[in-house]
Amino acid sequence: MIKKLRMAALLLALPLSVHSQIQKFGGKGQIDWNAKTITATGIGAPNPKFPAVTARPMAIQAARSVALRNALEIMKGININSTTTVENFMVTSDVITKKVQGFIRTFDESEPKYMSDKTIEITVTIPIGKDMMEALLPSEVGSRAKAHKIAKGKSGSAFTGLIIDARGMKVMPAIAPRILDEDGKEIYGSAYVTRKFAQKWGMAGYAKSPEQAKKMTDRVGKSPGIIKAIQVKGASKTDLVVSNVDANDIKAASASMKFLSDCRVIILVD
Repeated sequence: MIKKLRMAALLLALPLSVHSQIQKFGGKGQIDWNAKTITATGIGAPNPKFPAVTARPMAIQAARSVALRNALEIMKGININSTTTVENFMVTSDVITKKVQGFIRTFDESEPKYMSDKTIEITVTIPIGKDMMEALLPSEVGSRAKAHKIAKGKSGSAFTGLIIDARGMKVMPAIAPRILDEDGKEIYGSAYVTRKFAQKWGMAGYAKSPEQAKKMTDRVGKSPGIIKAIQVKGASKTDLVVSNVDANDIKAASASMKFLSDCRVIILVD
């Protein structure tokens, strides 16, 4: 209910330190969905057949190559939506493949870390920027979005964002997740947002708690509402189902509020 959303928003005021929403990829590295970065690590070993003055730079280069290869594997594993990953996208498009390979080359590199066993560790960080988002967003993103005025509730306050609580459902982050009602009808998805905001923000942000999400005012503003998801859907577990009651409230709000078309949505995950 709209009143329910407004009341729930008031519960988000308790202080809590903000921790990044991290998606780990085994020993290869991780994605920080809040900072929008891919971080990957590589280790290189010096060749004992070469003198130290030569072997060390070669080990650094080897570590860098492994880190970049791991970064590419991480990027391939990003969920575009519930059925498609970046790797699937690359298979169908040489253009996307070249762009992804180009994004990998935009890395920042840490100082080499010299290990006790004489191996060398390098960490690379790749930003998930606007150009990358534009390349990976499905073509239908923004196809039907409309700009709306922000509607005010009875108290005079306006909702500035939407938080969906999906904790305990093992939801996986995605570039273009969807929100469905109990009948499977899409109430928030790629066709209902403004493309320029999807490029900037992604379709949804991710956080671990209402308190953390509340601090992300650049994403959901100062007066977000909150609802509870009832189910996760899709092969990759990226889509959420909300009750028909809540779905109707979201649809009613989207008829007059701007935050949905501006992708001002955060999903709470474990």
